Amino acid sequence: MNNKEQLYQIAFSLIRGVGPKKGSSLLATLEDPERVFKESPKLLSSLTGFSADFFRSLNLIAPLEKAEKELGFILKNDIQMHFYSNENYPRRLRQCADGPLMIYSRGDFDPNAEKVLAVVGTRNCTSYGERIIKNIMRDLSGQGIQIISGLAYGIDILAHRNALQQNITTIGVMGNSLDRIYPFSHRSDAKEMMKNGGLISEFISGTKPDRENFPMRNRIVAGMSDAVVVIESKISGGSLITADLALDYNRDVFAFPGSIEAETSVGCNDLIKKNKAQLISSAEEILKWMGWNSQTQMKQTMVYQDVSHEEAEILYALQNGELHIDLLSAQTSRSIRELNPILFNLELKGLVRSLPGTKFSCQ
Repeated sequence: MNNKEQLYQIAFSLIRGVGPKKGSSLLATLEDPERVFKESPKLLSSLTGFSADFFRSLNLIAPLEKAEKELGFILKNDIQMHFYSNENYPRRLRQCADGPLMIYSRGDFDPNAEKVLAVVGTRNCTSYGERIIKNIMRDLSGQGIQIISGLAYGIDILAHRNALQQNITTIGVMGNSLDRIYPFSHRSDAKEMMKNGGLISEFISGTKPDRENFPMRNRIVAGMSDAVVVIESKISGGSLITADLALDYNRDVFAFPGSIEAETSVGCNDLIKKNKAQLISSAEEILKWMGWNSQTQMKQTMVYQDVSHEEAEILYALQNGELHIDLLSAQTSRSIRELNPILFNLELKGLVRSLPGTKFSCQ
């Protein structure tokens, strides 16, 4: 990709009035974001279905000026761009209606890791939460799972640190730009994470860690994951926002229960009580629920030697019973449009059967 392409991609992501939904719709028709800046409003209207007045109302000078500055920063600091229409954009985020048009990353970031688990919780964790994190990271080691969290105090940073200790790839999603580490006290952790994972942000350089940025950060944590684990949470806070977002995105949500007398367990207990989260007590239960157990996958691979990688993913997801196509989409991180032809081929092979209510199961 040349600098000109990068410039217009950055600028497109910065146009006020063009958010994720409108942006993805425009890109589906125009493909090249440069056309928004070069074509006439009348032509753009005829191509996209948006009104000519909509295109006339866009201020295109300011985003281009910001994009020129940002491109210089990116090139100077070896930052990677992940634009919505590029192959390196996280496929899980593309399934989310409010997924950002652009993600920036530093480090060894794999945007489409096979298995991604978000770990979130309170900033004021107890020794109980610390023990849980230490145990689950130890037991998740060697399973090929990427851990994602928000680099915040408490559960977040403990998840990152324990993942690194177990040589598990870990990603920190930031509520500010990549030109600063927040909290500053986590800068040494961030440095280590860039060797085995990385840092990502949707914000351009110079963006401060303002309060309103963190709910936006939380949607990326939820959207990037296959499942979210909540370890200690008060009755309100960012971890519960992340859990609710994960449910909206059809992700699995797990929670560790705690004492009814502990303030830091009220949120987890409430998630479980309201059937928003599956009660778990170990990493083994996460692996079993998600079908990530390496021994199980090895057996399945031996059985299904004559299927493609995509077909095997679906068979793994269906190994524990029937699934509605929406849940199958969430567990495989594939859109329903992608799933339909794969499911059809599996039915022809006699490996999957279609059930009433748009559900599927293994034969």
